[in-house]
Amino acid sequence: MLIDEPIAEALPVGALGEHEQELALQLQAAVDSHERSGDPRDLDAGFVLARRLLAGLMRPDIDRPAGIDELRRLVDELPALGGLLDRAADTAGEAIERSCGTLFASLQIARRAPRWSAAERDTARMVFAYACGPVTATSPEWLARSLRRISAPRIAAAICEELSRREVVWRAALGDGYASLRHRCAPRTALRSRGLAELLRGDAGCRRAVTARLEQWVIAGGAVETLPQELEAAVVHARTPSRLA
Repeated sequence: MLIDEPIAEALPVGALGEHEQELALQLQAAVDSHERSGDPRDLDAGFVLARRLLAGLMRPDIDRPAGIDELRRLVDELPALGGLLDRAADTAGEAIERSCGTLFASLQIARRAPRWSAAERDTARMVFAYACGPVTATSPEWLARSLRRISAPRIAAAICEELSRREVVWRAALGDGYASLRHRCAPRTALRSRGLAELLRGDAGCRRAVTARLEQWVIAGGAVETLPQELEAAVVHARTPSRLA
């Protein structure tokens, strides 16, 4: 679950005061402007307005903190807020897809980068909503990690599948470290090591370890320069007998 902090209790939307109504109109204007221009400054302005709007509609309730359902109700009842979350989720999803596409190209993976499903997009909307509400603690890094977490399992699974199919993906991912890891960990015949792709196809435990490591790597930001170390650590740990680990 991405969102697990208590949220303040929401006041009825029907009780919007003049100030909140004005904020809602300004928020809608920012959403409309972003839809026309795609200017990220419109989203920034929209989030400032959304935080001010929600601050006026939600109040702390230490005895009975509301859950994400209360925030979802406000999103459903405030079209301007819902529009902001739509724009933010779509923009973030496109950015993650582009970043993943660049990664796939560097690894010589021909398949298309995974797009968010409808359920994943809805989760992204609520992550943005949560970041706007009166919560105990959020940060830009929390938001970024939460958004990456949404598609990390599918991205990791896609990379691992390609690693199990094509040795060239291992070469692209490991660079200069490929030969060493293959020599140490790949299945061997009397004459040669067969390859790391065959290792993943034949060793379910190693495949699970690589997928899990890749998922955490994606959540942490997916820096290409750290990928060789992550893959090597996953494979070596999975191939090391427990008595030696």
